[in-house]
Amino acid sequence: MRSWHGVTPAASAINGLPVYRPGSGLRDVALGTTLRTELDPKWSAFVGAGIGRVLGPAADSPLTRERGQWWVGSGVARRF
Repeated sequence: MRSWHGVTPAASAINGLPVYRPGSGLRDVALGTTLRTELDPKWSAFVGAGIGRVLGPAADSPLTRERGQWWVGSGVARRF
């Protein structure tokens, strides 16, 4: 938690953010889905989407700008 959401005294002196030492706890929760189809024996395609929310000490960090998040993605895969 400290590596991603903490602010050390040295970093605080450089960027002006308050020193922050997050405790333990849940970092985030997410829900997503992916749909995949086989195009032929070697190729497949997929599309997915999801939503998430930063929680607890991670949400309280001065580095956290948005607590909610969403994503979409798609791709093609080939088997060797």
